[in-house]
Amino acid sequence: MLAREIHSFCEETMSKKTMTQMEADLMDKIKKAHVKLDALQQQYKLELGNLAYKHGLQHVDIKQLDLAFANIASEKNHGHG
Repeated sequence: MLAREIHSFCEETMSKKTMTQMEADLMDKIKKAHVKLDALQQQYKLELGNLAYKHGLQHVDIKQLDLAFANIASEKNHGHG
């Protein structure tokens, strides 16, 4: 009887440790994915900025650019682009 209890305890402990390790591994993967996503978003922002400079838009008022981007987004969201 004692042997079964010890065996059962060991199985439970191993399962919990395995689950804990699996959780830690999953959290690590999520963190790494988040870092990659942040890097991709930063890269995309830089590319947008480079496009603006390429077309001389650094001389345009920010409010005008905001309106132009809002218009582009509106057209795209309504299936016109």
